[in-house]
Amino acid sequence: MTETWEARVHIPAASPAPLRNAVGHALAAATAVRAEISMSWEGPHLRLVGPGDLGGSKAVGALLADFARRLAAADVLTRHRARPCPRL
Repeated sequence: MTETWEARVHIPAASPAPLRNAVGHALAAATAVRAEISMSWEGPHLRLVGPGDLGGSKAVGALLADFARRLAAADVLTRHRARPCPRL
């Protein structure tokens, strides 16, 4: 049996679709890491599982920072999308 690590994070401010996109894009290169997103009334929960040789607090922290950066970028794009002008 190989050693694995697990991280669980509650991300109350994230919407499910942007969170799925951020996690999917960030994990495209880290194929050994699995992610599960579950929803509850208090917001999304993210569970990450990876092999022990890939883990360590620095690697997990870098992965979570990548998710946060991608979520922030998605939020900026959503807020700054061109909105149609109201008809006068």
